[in-house]
Amino acid sequence: MPAVSIVIPMHNAEKSIARTLSCFQNQSFADFEVIVCNDRSNDLSVEIVRSFCASDERFALYDSLLAGAGAARNFGLAKTHGKYIFFFDADDIADAEFLAAFVQAFEKYDADVVISSSKEQEEQSRAVKHAKPFSEGVTCKTIVAQALLLSQMALFATTVAFRRSLLVDEEIRFMEDVSSFEDLPFWLESILSAKRVAFILGSHATYIKHPDQSTRSLTVVAEEFESEIKAIQSMQKRIDHCCSNKKIAESLRDQLDLILTNVGEPHAFVKQLEYLLRTADFDGYAALLNSSFGAHVLASGASRELLKYRHESWFKILLLKHCRCVFEWYYKRHK
Repeated sequence: MPAVSIVIPMHNAEKSIARTLSCFQNQSFADFEVIVCNDRSNDLSVEIVRSFCASDERFALYDSLLAGAGAARNFGLAKTHGKYIFFFDADDIADAEFLAAFVQAFEKYDADVVISSSKEQEEQSRAVKHAKPFSEGVTCKTIVAQALLLSQMALFATTVAFRRSLLVDEEIRFMEDVSSFEDLPFWLESILSAKRVAFILGSHATYIKHPDQSTRSLTVVAEEFESEIKAIQSMQKRIDHCCSNKKIAESLRDQLDLILTNVGEPHAFVKQLEYLLRTADFDGYAALLNSSFGAHVLASGASRELLKYRHESWFKILLLKHCRCVFEWYYKRHK
């Protein structure tokens, strides 16, 4: 049996999958298996992976039975044999010491979860961001969990690995009924359920951040808010199961309640905007923007959830629609 299993969900990744798989062929630690879970790809990515499987028995390709990244990762997890589990994206890259650094940390600290420093790269600009929130060694898992909830630490598939027995014994799985944020409850539950969480300062892999392709709509943004709400609610349900300390569990629930409020308000605001624009209810649109609720959302800290989209095309279109709506509303009232 291999010491390490790497699960890679794949959807139309013909431009990147060969580079990602080649990263593992070049690892200094060679005792691994790579499980690629195809999620309805209709490009050449399947043929590319098959060529790797034909030449290297450590690579395997499966068709995921359900759609979505969460379902593909769960499907791949069920196929793993390794003592340590990694989840990798089909476009991320790793250096030759990636697996060796994590395996060494697992064995040195007898850890259930190992987290590395993060390295994030913008696909177009090639700008790289580094983050080193903790010091080397065993880390207080409660502090890590709180940092994750407060967005003081970003976890990517490239920055965290797990002891397989932890995931199996605690039945920890990714959410499958959301379009995004499916990994957040998984990270949190794994960290809180672990006996030891260790941190390594080295950053041996890079998460590739893709620019938005200017196809976002209010509907898509509303779905993202809804997915985040579902993820938070899922974490709330699992807190007591994975956190035996009642005071800590209560503190984490309070944090989740606050996050839920901050996410829920802009979500409701976007949903109402979407409906009013779709139905051309200009009076309703103008009233919403001028209402106390609209003013509260736009003036509160929750507005950051909206403002982070200010460079997206849908947000610019929204502003244009807003100008048109206000003009038509004014014209109707004063003609």
